Amino acid sequence: MDPGFDDLPSDELPDEAPDEASDHAPDHAPDHAPDHAPGSVGEESAFDGADPRAAGEGETDALSNGDAGDTDLDGDDGETETDEQRARTPGERWLQRVRPLVLPALLTVGVLVLIVRARATLEQTPRFLVDPSVCAVVARPAWVSDPVARQIALSVATGLGRQASLLDGGQLRVWADALSDPRGEISPWIESVERLEPRFPHQADVSIRVRKPVLTVAGDLLVAASGHVLGPGPVAISPAPLRYDGRLTDEDLVECAAAAGELVPFRDELDRAGVRVVSVGTAEDGTVTFTTDADVKISWGRSARKSAWSHLDLPPSERLGNLRQVLVDHPGLAGLGYVRIWTDRPLSVRRDA
Repeated sequence: MDPGFDDLPSDELPDEAPDEASDHAPDHAPDHAPDHAPGSVGEESAFDGADPRAAGEGETDALSNGDAGDTDLDGDDGETETDEQRARTPGERWLQRVRPLVLPALLTVGVLVLIVRARATLEQTPRFLVDPSVCAVVARPAWVSDPVARQIALSVATGLGRQASLLDGGQLRVWADALSDPRGEISPWIESVERLEPRFPHQADVSIRVRKPVLTVAGDLLVAASGHVLGPGPVAISPAPLRYDGRLTDEDLVECAAAAGELVPFRDELDRAGVRVVSVGTAEDGTVTFTTDADVKISWGRSARKSAWSHLDLPPSERLGNLRQVLVDHPGLAGLGYVRIWTDRPLSVRRDA
């Protein structure tokens, strides 16, 4: 060779490298290595000649087997958890469910206790208590005089007696029931309670309906249509209460008061017709008789309280219809001494000459 060209690479060197590798390969390979060891030339040749779809199927099977193994492991864990749950007693399972609710329940109970205690404290505070002993009348009907108003207020103050809380509706209802007692134990003047409302501080507004008197006994003792003896007046009621001229028995007094109450709606009409009724009493047969200022006796019959189902006693409106027929022939009942109006046909009797 020419000088200077000895160091150049030769084109034949790559062909000699495989020969040298093949010559030394058997010397380094272990004697006990199997023929199908991974990475051997024979295995690579076999893999190269295999069907790619078959290789894919092998991989799919291997993955499927692996999944199956994972599923079995999961199934074993699920069975273990179920056994533990079954090993718990019903009380332990219930306690586990209730445990998260314990703290909210305790907080709720605590708040309720505080509210109840605060309310109980407020109920005993003077600003939330109403004292009936300081009862006062702030408004009254025009016909009720000052003495009667003070009498009603005094009856309420002494009758109710105890204090009531503005926060306790039950105590105020007890007041209302006591005031509207039909027996009139607190005051016979009170017919009903129209309104009872608490008003802070320490006040309550009570609106009552007052019974109107229809009779006077012994000059000044007033009696309502219900038969309640109201007490002394005076009152400026129109028409004025009738004078009671009957027997002083409870039955006669209550019966005459009921009849007087039935006549009250028609008294203005009778006054305009010249018939001014001034007194009431009972006849020998037990019927009610009204007397005019001209001393004419008007037989009213029995009140609806006593003869609600009687077919002989007409209703009050029809009795006044009979009296109107008599007034057509005898204006102001002039010349008559007796008129009966509670039967189907009116009966009139002339005054003796």
